[in-house]
Amino acid sequence: HWEGSMTMRLHQKLNATLHQWWQRSRYRAALRVRLRDMDQALVEKDIGVPRGTLGREAHKPFWRP
Repeated sequence: HWEGSMTMRLHQKLNATLHQWWQRSRYRAALRVRLRDMDQALVEKDIGVPRGTLGREAHKPFWRP
């Protein structure tokens, strides 16, 4: 019985991880598209983040938080 519940928990964790990766991938793809039409340095200055932050986030692999 414990093997079944362990398998189920593993399956749920795997699904949650894959969903999170899919969300990150979509977010970062959309960010790359938006950054093409913006002055990235100006936006970073406006929102108060260090220069290059948005570009690094947009090009970060989906498996990295």
